Amino acid sequence: MVRPWHLAACAVLLGFPAGCLSPVALHRAMLEYDRSVAEAESEMLLLNIARLHQEAPVHFTVTSNIAATFDFRSNAGVSGQIFERGGTAFSRNTYGLTLGASVAENPTISIVPIQGEEFARRILTPLDHMKFDFVVHEGRNLHLLLRLMGRAFYLDEPSGRRLIVNDPAKPGDYEEFRRLVMHLAALHEAKALFIGPLRYEEEQEALLPQPPTATEVLGALTHGYQWSKTGPDGHYVLRRQVTGRTVITNMNPEHLPNAERKRWQDSAVQAPPNAILIDIRPEGPGGTYAFRGLIKLRSLYEILNFVAHTLAQTPEYGVEPDPRSRFHGLNPVRTLAIHTSESAPADAALAVMYNGRVYWIASDPTASWDREAFALVYQLFQLTVTDVSRAMVPAIAISK
Repeated sequence: MVRPWHLAACAVLLGFPAGCLSPVALHRAMLEYDRSVAEAESEMLLLNIARLHQEAPVHFTVTSNIAATFDFRSNAGVSGQIFERGGTAFSRNTYGLTLGASVAENPTISIVPIQGEEFARRILTPLDHMKFDFVVHEGRNLHLLLRLMGRAFYLDEPSGRRLIVNDPAKPGDYEEFRRLVMHLAALHEAKALFIGPLRYEEEQEALLPQPPTATEVLGALTHGYQWSKTGPDGHYVLRRQVTGRTVITNMNPEHLPNAERKRWQDSAVQAPPNAILIDIRPEGPGGTYAFRGLIKLRSLYEILNFVAHTLAQTPEYGVEPDPRSRFHGLNPVRTLAIHTSESAPADAALAVMYNGRVYWIASDPTASWDREAFALVYQLFQLTVTDVSRAMVPAIAISK
């Protein structure tokens, strides 16, 4: 006799395989896709450093879309023999249960080459002051950040503006650049450095025959303006708070008069977007080593090219801090040490092969600076992301 509990057990078992497999498979697939994309982009950055080291052109691709469908199936069956009463003494009722489950995955991955206008914007255009401000306030090491992103200082001196490039091929400039960066890093570690956008009030005076109406007041507020009465006989002023360019200084700009902050902003907007104003004043902390000017930032291409050329063509070398600086942080010889050999160690943090040579980053504790530097390069690459779906280039669709 087939009892009801037999049928209930079969019903439970019918749904069990797919119910267990579907969330597990989906969870693992999401993590594997994420890991694969991150590893591929990291290796692509290292591969382009290898290309530049061998004087080859760079090439980038991005994964614009991953569409994966999952088909979860289960099957079950019950078979058996049932004997009526009165059968032979050796007859027995027998039952058989079959269960099965399958998972089918069908991913389609779209890969878009970065070229044309997209290549110019993401790879060749210098990083702007807003990206620098964002990365600094993410807690990145300022010393590492300026050594990697900084193209050159432009210092204001009585004789004019002097250029100091971050290039080991020009030892005098390179050493001074390193000392200036270490001084800024020392002030930052001592919490004596302001890094952020200038904020000031923009004012427009007006002589009105009557006070602004409620509609005019509300309309001004929606655009960030505020009406204030400054005197009798209809004298009013329209004010708004303005957020300007990023500056680096050893004084709090909020303590400066509004007119001075506005003049500073007016001079800042004359510089390109990749320029950051610097003003280390004698009366502030670290003022014994005072300087004023700006620092220009590199593009992602320049960063990769700098790292590639310091492998052999123009290697970096040790530079001690200026005696006027109280710098006690890490000061490695190389901004980002990429090793090259015929084979990479088994425990390398990251490795790629190009033209018979392996380029790799060490994983030992002494290479923590290099791993942080490469993670910063990866973050900067992600900060240049634009809407790749609008790129007028053919996508490569890979279906599995």
